[in-house]
Amino acid sequence: MVEFHAMWVKSILILIMSIGLFSSCTEVSKQVEEKLNELKTKAVQIDSIVDTGVRKIKQLDTLVNSKTDKIQVVDSLVNEGSLKIDSIVNNKIELLKKIIK
Repeated sequence: MVEFHAMWVKSILILIMSIGLFSSCTEVSKQVEEKLNELKTKAVQIDSIVDTGVRKIKQLDTLVNSKTDKIQVVDSLVNEGSLKIDSIVNNKIELLKKIIK
């Protein structure tokens, strides 16, 4: 009878320890899941911030390209104007040389 009682006590202790272990594993699992959810939320926020930054950079790049095109047009006009002015000045210089001779 004593053996049966000792065996019964051991079985109860093992059952209690198993329940405690399962309970603590469940709690740890919940905590890990909560932390993973927090990380996922932060990753989504970071992704949103990065997307916004990339979108702004693309807009800025488009604006820079547009302004660069306009500058090239103005530069071309200035070069054409300079060539015309040089041509006019050179003609006037030639006329003055003919007059002076």
